[in-house]
Amino acid sequence: MTSTCPQCGAFTKLPTEGLDLTTLVDPQTAARHMKLMQTNDPPVGITPAYLRDVLSKTSSRLGVLDGEISRLRVQLQQLEEEHLLLSDYHRNTSSILSPLRRVPDEIIAEIFAWTMPSPAESEGFDVTQSPWILGHISSHWRAIALSIPSLWSMVSIRPGSAANPLPMAELQLRRARNLKIHFYGDEDEDATEQLNLFNFLARHSAVWEELSIQLTTFLVPRLVALRGRLPLLRRLWIQWDREGSDRGVDSIQCFDNAPSLVDVGSIGESRFIPILLPAHQLTSYRVDGPWREHQSLLKAARNLVEARIVIVFDQDRFWPDADPIDMPHLQRLYVSDVSVLKYVRAPALSEIAMHLGREEDPAAEFDAFLSRSSCTPQRLCLTGLPSAVVCTELLKKHTFITRLALAFDAADAARDHNENEYDIYNLLAEIVATHLVAFTYKAEEAPVLPHLEELYFGVLAGVFLVDYPLFLDMLESRTRAGTSLCSAAFLTTKQRAELDDAAAERFDALESEGLSVWVESGARNMIELWMYACPWN
Repeated sequence: MTSTCPQCGAFTKLPTEGLDLTTLVDPQTAARHMKLMQTNDPPVGITPAYLRDVLSKTSSRLGVLDGEISRLRVQLQQLEEEHLLLSDYHRNTSSILSPLRRVPDEIIAEIFAWTMPSPAESEGFDVTQSPWILGHISSHWRAIALSIPSLWSMVSIRPGSAANPLPMAELQLRRARNLKIHFYGDEDEDATEQLNLFNFLARHSAVWEELSIQLTTFLVPRLVALRGRLPLLRRLWIQWDREGSDRGVDSIQCFDNAPSLVDVGSIGESRFIPILLPAHQLTSYRVDGPWREHQSLLKAARNLVEARIVIVFDQDRFWPDADPIDMPHLQRLYVSDVSVLKYVRAPALSEIAMHLGREEDPAAEFDAFLSRSSCTPQRLCLTGLPSAVVCTELLKKHTFITRLALAFDAADAARDHNENEYDIYNLLAEIVATHLVAFTYKAEEAPVLPHLEELYFGVLAGVFLVDYPLFLDMLESRTRAGTSLCSAAFLTTKQRAELDDAAAERFDALESEGLSVWVESGARNMIELWMYACPWN
């Protein structure tokens, strides 16, 4: 049924479909009805009988509609329930055809291994992390996870964390075979809780294969008590919670008779604490300490393959004359002071990393070391604030170096020159730009160091905005010149500038030409590995 609008003359549809209004034949009454519904005018010109008749018929129709709606709602609910059940049935049936069901258990086990958090990321016995979460996916995955002891071998303890319950620790240790213990002691947290956890783990020390521990005053006696109880320990890392956490400790004497120990590292806060070690069996050594302590141990450590020698706590930096230390198996070496090279002979060396100050030139010590050792390392890493001139001169002279990594450290400027943060980052940007320009090929000149195959830049700074166009200019110039460069990277430890579309296209073009380019932020661990920092901690 339609009615003409009394104001505009347009037809307006009334909600009267399904009503028997055949008795309402008066158009004027219908128009008046419509107007009254749209206004608050007095009901003049329309009879109560008419309105009661309309209300009766609409009430009757509403009852019919309510019944129909109720019926349809019940039907809709039934259909939705059937749809839900059938969807589950369909999905579960489809899952039978999933390729994942045909993946061999060995491949799944390998995938599981890649899901494990690093010690720094681990929150203790957290059911939302691997390996615990793996048992919540399916019974098959749970069976695989429980069958792999290595998934349960890492035990990371952070005092004060809610995820350190002893029952879960006991359960994990039953599932593991050998243990990798990462225990971060804290002077400010409850000592009793920490000692209880450490004592529990110490009862299983016979199967420890890895120990990284942040020591406190109250943990040292418990650690020393493990002497003679570490038959499988292969890797050791010791650091102190903070300055003062080593008070009253003169040395640590519990690892000298660990028969399997081959990899050691330590770092102090305020002073050097000697650690008695089985030097003759070590293959990897990363220690911060005075040169005399390094010298004493290195003389006995003839089986070292990798060494990171950081000189700290030396009062006068006195370098007496001494015969070189023979290190016949050493392949990778980092020195925080190039003067160390005067005391080392390493004929098998293939990689070397050196820390340099802003004006420091290591040429004399480096040349003498290479001559004495008769070695030709292929990889060189310079860290600190190395000069571009020094760097390029070294590479021009020693063309057997084909892989170069530069790790610029702003902390050196802050420590050595007392510069404020703004000046430090300006200085850092200037030094990095100088190196990028130095390695850029200019059309009118011969290619700069064409033998370089890998060229990596890393910036150890809080915030550093990378000059990507300059980096790209350098890469493109070397590619056009036909140099040997096949891999390049620019890594920062914090924030980096987002690549604009133009820069992204240029990177894509370089990769399409066969150059592997890596640009990444938050890569502190990777940069530190260039200097042979501990890779497993």
